[in-house]
Amino acid sequence: MRRRIVTLVAGLAIFCLPAGAHAQTRLEQIYNHMHPGPNFRFPDNPRDNNTYNNLWNQVQGPAADTALIGLATGLGVIATVPFWLPSAIFDEDNLLFPKYPYAYPTAGLVRQANCKPENNVGDYWDNALITKGWSVRASVDTGSNFDDLSRIGGQVFLDTNFYRLGVMTNWNWYREYNPFGKAPTALMSDVNLTYRLTQSEWLQMHVGAGMRMWSSLGDFSGGFNAFYRGDLFPGEPVNLSTIYELGNLDQSFIMHFRTQIGMNWRQGEIYLGYDWTRFAGVTLQGPLVGIRVWF
Repeated sequence: MRRRIVTLVAGLAIFCLPAGAHAQTRLEQIYNHMHPGPNFRFPDNPRDNNTYNNLWNQVQGPAADTALIGLATGLGVIATVPFWLPSAIFDEDNLLFPKYPYAYPTAGLVRQANCKPENNVGDYWDNALITKGWSVRASVDTGSNFDDLSRIGGQVFLDTNFYRLGVMTNWNWYREYNPFGKAPTALMSDVNLTYRLTQSEWLQMHVGAGMRMWSSLGDFSGGFNAFYRGDLFPGEPVNLSTIYELGNLDQSFIMHFRTQIGMNWRQGEIYLGYDWTRFAGVTLQGPLVGIRVWF
């Protein structure tokens, strides 16, 4: 009997604790990591410079310098492979955008030589085979981790043949269920200048950079963003897309990865994918479903 009373009292005590004493939500953890208290300090990472110097002195010499230069060159080549190899193998000139993927028998882009002159003029909405020097794709999607975190996101991407430059913006609104209080929310967005690194009838690869923003729990943070993106059109009506982003929000390093597969019908597309974001020691992730419109 006494044991049951103790258990009951302990359970009531835990249940009646103030919200701050309960486990924090992911969005609250991010906020507290980015805004630590006055007594918080990141752990030091001391190192003995003398130890490193002694180790280097033991192998220092012409051979060591040559090996170091060779290693740095090799790592540099490997690190830059995604930026120059696809372009060297697949890149083509004189390509135009169709109204939507697979409007022509080819895929994402079409050769200018394959376009009949009458297909380059006329009413835009009535001409399915019109080709142009720009393309706009707009999408909206939703995702969840099937636990307590949900997300609604969107993207607008303008790509052009003007020096292959474009503009891409993304936004994601997060809401997290909190059984002990008000559900916290957050808005993450970014705006980027893009460059089409590689283009062919079935492949587009972009790089870009811009700024990233985060707003949550009454606070705003900003930072830098850079990305590497690939769009593959293997055959009608399938579209594949993957993007990898690196950046920061204040002093927090951020990584973002998304991959998706879509099915295209004229200017509309429905897609499935997975979205993963990691920063401030917290992971925001989950599957997604969305729709995209091509112009």
